[in-house]
Amino acid sequence: MTLLEQRYRSVLRLLPAPYRAEREEEMVAAFLEAYDSPDETGPRPPWDEIFSVAALAVRVRLSWSPRGVAWGRTLRLTALFGIGLQALLASVTLMSAIVSPIDDRLAEAANIGLSISWLLAFAALARGAVRPARSLALAGLAFTVFMQVIIVIMVGVFPVELWLGTTAMAVLATLALLLGHHRDSTAPVVSWFAIVPVMAVGLVYFLIASSLTSGLDESWMWIWPWASGEGVASLLLVVASVLVFTRRPFPAPAALALGVLGLPLLASRLPLLLDPQFNQGAVISGAVQLAMLGVLVPALWVSGLRAMPSPGRVDPRAVL
Repeated sequence: MTLLEQRYRSVLRLLPAPYRAEREEEMVAAFLEAYDSPDETGPRPPWDEIFSVAALAVRVRLSWSPRGVAWGRTLRLTALFGIGLQALLASVTLMSAIVSPIDDRLAEAANIGLSISWLLAFAALARGAVRPARSLALAGLAFTVFMQVIIVIMVGVFPVELWLGTTAMAVLATLALLLGHHRDSTAPVVSWFAIVPVMAVGLVYFLIASSLTSGLDESWMWIWPWASGEGVASLLLVVASVLVFTRRPFPAPAALALGVLGLPLLASRLPLLLDPQFNQGAVISGAVQLAMLGVLVPALWVSGLRAMPSPGRVDPRAVL
């Protein structure tokens, strides 16, 4: 066995073992016919071939068995739910930029770019247009991270809650979008009317947040844990979880998608209880929220994993 063949077979270990047992020799023969070179040159598989095998490994693992197919659907729903949440928050950012523009033109442009990117990404993904949704989601993620950096530079405060919460959810949703969709998958298609509720909820959230930040009486500060971006996400997660647990048959991919997005959300609620700016009512409200998420997120994971289909077998040639 040549050095190049050894290294290529190491790359092929990314593929499931049953798949390799049936296709490895054929793939190695085709590779060596195209790229074979003597050991003296220290040959390695080219990067494009490595990326090709990695992409095939993802596609095979999400198509190889009924459980793999269910995990693929979980990733696609994670992307849809996560990007939908970012679109909701982006609608708030866009309204804020229109109603109360800030003096820093660079930050204002980034705010508008962030809003438009996430809104268009959700609209594209909701209609099954995966390729433009990927590009728009990557742009939205870049704008999101840029805005968090701007906050650190301009205000001098590291927004722990944002990094652990909605920003981490944006990262997970974008990764799920990149990994979960392949040429054999079917993107979930949502009606155009899904955009209207997103904007409506965003408007309500904008009005509540504006009232809170404009000097609402301290006795109403208990609302704040539910009015921030992470608070709205927590409320939506609670409502979506109730809908999932009451559906029959139990939708395991939807439960796991909510569980994935719930993990960073749960982490983001912990610093809230230690924030000295909140009074006792806000801390108690945040503790209730944390307790609800602490029960729901593990329940979504446990119930989702239990309801996943048992491992099976699919013809390996069907996923080529």
